[in-house]
Amino acid sequence: MPQDALAPVASEGLLAALPDQTRNVEVFDPLFHGMLPVGLGMLTPGRPCPVDLFMPLYLESEDRVEMTQVCRAGEVFRPAWRQRLVSLRQGHLYVPRETAADLLSQVMQRGAEELVQRPAMLKRTYLRELAIFALWNLMHADGDPAALAACLAETRRLVELIAAQEEMLARLAPFLRADPSLFSHSVNVCLTAMALARHLDFSDVRVVNLGLAGLLHDLGRSRLPKGLWEKPGRLSLEETRQMQRHPRLGHAMLAAAGGLPPQVLLAVLHHHENADGSGYPGRLPAASTPMLARWLRLIDAFDAMTSHRSHRKALSAFAAVQAIVADADRCFGPDLTPQFVGFLTSQFVNRPPGD
Repeated sequence: MPQDALAPVASEGLLAALPDQTRNVEVFDPLFHGMLPVGLGMLTPGRPCPVDLFMPLYLESEDRVEMTQVCRAGEVFRPAWRQRLVSLRQGHLYVPRETAADLLSQVMQRGAEELVQRPAMLKRTYLRELAIFALWNLMHADGDPAALAACLAETRRLVELIAAQEEMLARLAPFLRADPSLFSHSVNVCLTAMALARHLDFSDVRVVNLGLAGLLHDLGRSRLPKGLWEKPGRLSLEETRQMQRHPRLGHAMLAAAGGLPPQVLLAVLHHHENADGSGYPGRLPAASTPMLARWLRLIDAFDAMTSHRSHRKALSAFAAVQAIVADADRCFGPDLTPQFVGFLTSQFVNRPPGD
């Protein structure tokens, strides 16, 4: 949107001064500007902003994007501002990477209070966007184990908060997104994992552990070339070999940071093992694969099948169930597959592709 058209910052704030006619910034890499995206669902109208918030504004005269501060830390985020951003189809604001951990910590401090005050649908949006933001933060911790450990502590609190939302986990289908984003996929896997764990009457500790493993299972992709894990279409043989490094890379990152249970680390490491021993990285058969990793293998496959890819359309949940049953002996194991299908039948069979 043209910055030249913006009025000077007034007492109502810069967000109130946005012009009616704006140019949406279609191609924008926040990391290039040292920023991370914050979904509007994370920001509560009527509450002070925890940190400075920025917006990408297009400088028409210079043909470039510039990050411009639109809300100061401590300034109340007004309902009219949110409505203004929605009307401009601006679903995110942005924060400097160095303030992301502080934002996550402050939001998590009032997480339970925020949920009580929100209607069910807004509650779902809030939790989903918070999980995606936490994952962005983890993915870009710059290899610093201490920074990663701090992010992981807040992420664990978030997963525990989500695990307590039993009604949401029992009615999960509308909450999932069938898009190919790595962040959206990881959040889907996390939520489905916890819903499955509740369905199977796992202990509270196992519910959280499986949810953590689901959220973190693809973290190692952040150590691969970005063009590889964002590549549209099918990978070449060499690219596939590169991609298959991500479980070990993620495991190494998380082990160095510390603070996670061994079951979570092993699930991240082995979530691509196959029941017949043909998977990676350890080529472990079902009998030797940690149980949380085996459940994660099923959940990961289901979400991948029911999400859009550049080389194929999303499958319906029913078609994905058929594919999972057909591959039970090779990939998933005849012991777990019937239980997983029973869970899917209760939640997802009627979920259309693209929901």
